[in-house]
Amino acid sequence: MLRICGMATTLRLDNQFWDILAELAGHDGITSYHLIGKLYEEVMDHRGEVIEGAAIEWLRRNRAALPR
Repeated sequence: MLRICGMATTLRLDNQFWDILAELAGHDGITSYHLIGKLYEEVMDHRGEVIEGAAIEWLRRNRAALPR
């Protein structure tokens, strides 16, 4: 079960998106669920609200910097 800020929740994503999250999380040595929690916290810290597509934009900006 996914917890964001201590609240249990569910999240449905396409398998390709889960694969990308797993790859990104693996580079940081964390789980996909932990990465999702970190993304949520960053969005809240910088914008004060969850903006649809924020995670996709983050992936777009940061994916190119990841080693292959």
